[in-house]
Amino acid sequence: MKKGKIGFRYILIVVCAFGLMGASNGISNCTGIFYQSLADNIGGGIGTISLCSTIKGIFVTLLSAVMPWVLEKFRFRYIIAAGAICSGIGFGGSIFARSFLSLLLCYFVQGIGYTLLGAAIINFMIGNWFYERTGTMLGIAMTASGVVGAVMNPVFSAIMTASGWKTSMAVLAVCSAALALPALFFASGTPHEMGLLPYGADEEKVYGTAENEKKEEKSTAKVKMSFELIAMLIVSGFISAATVMNSHLSTMAVSLGMTITQGALLVSIGQVGNVVFKIFIGYLSDRINAVRTLIITGILVCFGMSAYLLRVDSFPVLAAATFLFGASFGSCTVGLAQIVRDVIEPKEYSSAYAYCLISSSFVYSLAEIFTGYLYDWTGAYVVSSLVLIAMEVVSILLMVIVQLRKNTKKQA
Repeated sequence: MKKGKIGFRYILIVVCAFGLMGASNGISNCTGIFYQSLADNIGGGIGTISLCSTIKGIFVTLLSAVMPWVLEKFRFRYIIAAGAICSGIGFGGSIFARSFLSLLLCYFVQGIGYTLLGAAIINFMIGNWFYERTGTMLGIAMTASGVVGAVMNPVFSAIMTASGWKTSMAVLAVCSAALALPALFFASGTPHEMGLLPYGADEEKVYGTAENEKKEEKSTAKVKMSFELIAMLIVSGFISAATVMNSHLSTMAVSLGMTITQGALLVSIGQVGNVVFKIFIGYLSDRINAVRTLIITGILVCFGMSAYLLRVDSFPVLAAATFLFGASFGSCTVGLAQIVRDVIEPKEYSSAYAYCLISSSFVYSLAEIFTGYLYDWTGAYVVSSLVLIAMEVVSILLMVIVQLRKNTKKQA
């Protein structure tokens, strides 16, 4: 389909990708309000739940490494169905967990669901269906994590207050599976399965010659080691680390003397920022490139997190800071996919992006346990905020260097 008006089928693909993002990241962004209840249920602390999240994150990292193989070997709908089932069972099962090991098992099952419904398959869909406006469409699809977080956090909080945390968790489990249903019934991994071409492409662009296809196959098997690749691996991990604070916003608010309701509202405000900045990052990446865009949003994230570092106890100020913090979600999802596309050679994109996802998940997992246990030891988030801001600053500096190298190559 040539560039122009986007047809219904292409819009439906974005809606389905939106649902998948809601089922994975969106629902995960709602779990922070359950941390204390889960900890009490197994007789542990916030650090114990953070440890479960860390182990789950490492497990997701390992699974992410095999997602390209999964996408190649299994039918699209089978992957979605398996992900929806695992997600529902994983969250629902945590209601009945009475020990660390039983809860950890639930987190493992959640991790399978999260991986099968998450960033890899969404990028696979959008990348295959759109040759033009990729960043914008990816940005719209990935706002689901913020929309679901902003809308459902107060809902789950209200259900928890009225009927208890177990009822609220059961509703969350149902939602995690239900959000994947549109993709299960109405989507396909590639437009060719429905007799269509990607938006903005013609047959020559898509298929090329048989000789070109063979060359492409060989080139995607290896990724050349370069400064840009190393920089992207570090950046992908460091910008993802900041998002761990999302799970601790409610706890932080209470530690500063605010109510549980204000804590839940703070999480929702962060998710509003999530939505706004994902669209902003996707749109701006298509206009000025992803590197410049992520430098801008990285600075905004640092400003937002400085309020956590300074233990600001004014709710309006903390709310404004948390809105800026919401940019971190767009940076490590839409931004990550786009910056790898801009910096790495096109033929190496698939493999490079998979490595960056692994780095992202691994560093996030370490940051999760680091943040949880530091809170248990100090009763505050000052040290963890300082470390996370420092990681964001390193990422900004690396991106500045990458941009300068790009400019030098263009002038040469």
